[in-house]
Amino acid sequence: MSSITANQEMLNMLRQATGPVDVLSADGDVIAHLTPVAKQSTRHKARAIAAFIAGKHSYNPFSDGDDPAAVDAIEQQLIASNGKTYTLVEVYEHLLSITPEPLWRDQLQKLIDRLKERDRCDTQ
Repeated sequence: MSSITANQEMLNMLRQATGPVDVLSADGDVIAHLTPVAKQSTRHKARAIAAFIAGKHSYNPFSDGDDPAAVDAIEQQLIASNGKTYTLVEVYEHLLSITPEPLWRDQLQKLIDRLKERDRCDTQ
């Protein structure tokens, strides 16, 4: 895919978009369609979380969602969280720290070890 680098003035204008917009020439011709990546990505995550909370085990990204207010609330929480994410190893390590069952702890440790080995970087 090709890309165009926006100057600061154009970047400031483009960042005002809160959803998909048409980019117009001075003559009013549509020259591009812009979909802000971060907001769309956050909205997608919020809709998936809302579907999970509602007990749906499959999420259709093309639906509008059953509860727009819930999706809006979750989206605001995601935005406020500053995008903190965790790796799968971090999640498994946290689960390991709170899991009392030895069999489950062993399984989690095996998963952690396998992921760490997969992601290991040999340095010379």
